[in-house]
Amino acid sequence: MREALASGGGRYPSSVADASLWREGAPACPGAKRPLSSRRMTDDPIRQLLATLTPAPFIWSPKGTVVIMDEHVREAGGDSDAVGAWVEAHGGDIDRTLPVVATKRNVTAIPKPVGKRYYVVPETELA
Repeated sequence: MREALASGGGRYPSSVADASLWREGAPACPGAKRPLSSRRMTDDPIRQLLATLTPAPFIWSPKGTVVIMDEHVREAGGDSDAVGAWVEAHGGDIDRTLPVVATKRNVTAIPKPVGKRYYVVPETELA
């Protein structure tokens, strides 16, 4: 089992951490039927993928939902567009963290970064 990067900067053990190395055209992982990073991603593989990822504990979400970072979905070999469509179709939302730029007196030449994308998923959809 390999380690994956948690949203708080730490690491956690993950059985899907090495799935990001698996792309279409690459040799298949033992026991796997097809890659998760496909436009043909169906409902069950998306649900299974999201259920295996560790939720981000430091981002607020409504009761009965969990937050899953998009970067973890991509690291696990998931397709962001397919996962986003699945989440919205199952009553969830897509959001971004607030970007932070350190400035002095609110003046900076640095462009404001874009916040990190995450999914707010109903817990009942991951069971």
